[in-house]
Order: sequence, then C-alpha cells, then structure tokens
Amino acid sequence: MEARKMLEDCVKEAPGYSDAWNNLGVVARRMDDLEAAEGHFRMALQLRPEAYEPHANLAEALSALKKRDEALAMARQALRL
Repeated sequence: MEARKMLEDCVKEAPGYSDAWNNLGVVARRMDDLEAAEGHFRMALQLRPEAYEPHANLAEALSALKKRDEALAMARQALRL
C-alpha cells in the first residue's frame, strides 16, 4: 500500500515524529497487521506520552490481539487524557 510506504519513508527521515508513527499504526491496523500496529503505536507513545490518539489506538490493537488487561489499562489512560 502506497500510504504505508510513504509513512515508512517519513519515519525514516523524521524518527521523532510521533504523529507519523501513530498514522503508520493506523494503516497497519487497517491492513490487519496487528503486531506492527502495536509497535508503531508504542513508538508514538514513547515519543509523546501525553498524546491521546496513540493511547486509544493502542488499546484497540491490544484488544484485537486478545491482550485484554493491557488493552483495558491503556483505554483507561486514554480516558484520563
């Protein structure tokens, strides 16, 4: 998918750009690449721990991966933000 390639190029050029990592996770999730999505969302959170979107997106990915306890904890963090 071209969007994924563009975002991968973006994070290579600007690895500290949290929104690009989050968007890359969204694309991976839509392509049912849940493990990659989880990793991308975690990177986005590492770069911007106060950001709501990666918390909510990671919660959804973790739920889809059947990591329910961690998904619930992440969803609660998102709600606190």
